[in-house]
Amino acid sequence: MDTRRNADRKRLKRRMNTELTEEMGVRRMEIYSAAKEFCEMLLDREPGIPTKEPLNIEILGPFIYESEKFFRKRGFEVCVPRVYQKNYIRKRCTLKRCKCRECKYSGKNK
Repeated sequence: MDTRRNADRKRLKRRMNTELTEEMGVRRMEIYSAAKEFCEMLLDREPGIPTKEPLNIEILGPFIYESEKFFRKRGFEVCVPRVYQKNYIRKRCTLKRCKCRECKYSGKNK
């Protein structure tokens, strides 16, 4: 029974570490909203008004990723919370991976 309980705890802990915290999710949505608004301005569109070619994740994702690389190359700390997969294991971003000094969104600084 204890072995099963320990396995369940490990599974739960692993799952909790593969999902964004509420703060990370809010931060990520703020970034996507701001990127969408900026792109709509560049394309001379009215913000929030539907068009034939909506700005979706397929457009905004690479835009945000390239913007992140642009700022990091210039020495800025950039925080775009994410869950990534390495060797078939999903993990939440960490300070080591994102290169920030401290995380205001994960609830812990590792």
